[in-house]
Amino acid sequence: MARLTDNSSLPWLQDGVLAFWCWWRGELAASFAPLLRRAGARKASGPRIRLSRSEEGSVSEGEEQAATLEGVSWQALAAKLAKTRRRTQPLVLELAEDLVLVRRQTYPAGALSKLDNIVALDIAQSTPFSGASAVWRWQVTGRVDKQIEVETVILRRDLVMQILSLASANGLGIGEIIYRGSSGGRTLSLMRLETPDDRSRHRWRRINMGLAALVLVLATSLAGLTYWQRETALEGARVRLEELKARAIRLRRAQADAVAEYDASIALLREKAATPQINAVWNALSATLPDTVFLSSLEIGSAKGRIAGFARSAAPLIARLEELDEVADVAFASPVMINPDDRLERFDITFALEAGEGAGDD
Repeated sequence: MARLTDNSSLPWLQDGVLAFWCWWRGELAASFAPLLRRAGARKASGPRIRLSRSEEGSVSEGEEQAATLEGVSWQALAAKLAKTRRRTQPLVLELAEDLVLVRRQTYPAGALSKLDNIVALDIAQSTPFSGASAVWRWQVTGRVDKQIEVETVILRRDLVMQILSLASANGLGIGEIIYRGSSGGRTLSLMRLETPDDRSRHRWRRINMGLAALVLVLATSLAGLTYWQRETALEGARVRLEELKARAIRLRRAQADAVAEYDASIALLREKAATPQINAVWNALSATLPDTVFLSSLEIGSAKGRIAGFARSAAPLIARLEELDEVADVAFASPVMINPDDRLERFDITFALEAGEGAGDD
């Protein structure tokens, strides 16, 4: 018995599980096999004919139609069926006891699950028949003290061929061969033969299976096409979403750059407004200083300025410069000196720069 895995640490447990599974499956198969055979076997619906070897066994109580193994009997049967318009229907032949071999044996009740093999082996050893020369069916007729009574009905194949030849010669068809013992037991189906209706049914069944397979293929193809279309649409939407995300990122970066540039421009404008312009200071100095003042140097920085030069009188320059809005904290950086050549006063004045209204407007 094979193990479930090669590297298992509990091989005895797996062997036990497999043994229980094999036993349980065999018991289920033995219990449900008769039901499955009964459900799968389709009963023939044609006329039932009692068939015997001679005229003596052909008449049975409750039987309206009977035949023997003689050709005249089959001709009469065909004529009778033609009158009732049932000639085309497959016949159900009920065999008499003189056409079969009935064996009754007793077996242990535990052998029920393997009874097919046991009966076949018993027939091969105890009778001159085999699977090539005969067909047989069995049924359980009773149970006594853990024993089962089995009735086996054996039918020779050459007899079946003879019956089929007689039926074919008279234009009749046989659908099923059954046996019902004289004791009135359960009817046993010995052989189920294929009829034109069966062939037609099988043909239509194959056609229906083909149509079902075609419908399944079409449904699968439609489902695949729908799935492909959905995946294509999702992929397109995903690509568009990625493009929109990239565009949004670019717009966000451009907006951030624009805001940063705007803030820098505002800061520059504010710094420019806070710093007085050189031209404005120069214009203010030019308009304020009298014509008798000569500048020798002019220095203007970011916050301070300085002028130096000569004037007839340097003292009034401080008052004039203090009146300007562009400068503040006006003072002499050094004492005033008098030039001995032309008697002009040399001055050096420093001042602080202030942001005036005119600078902001510019």
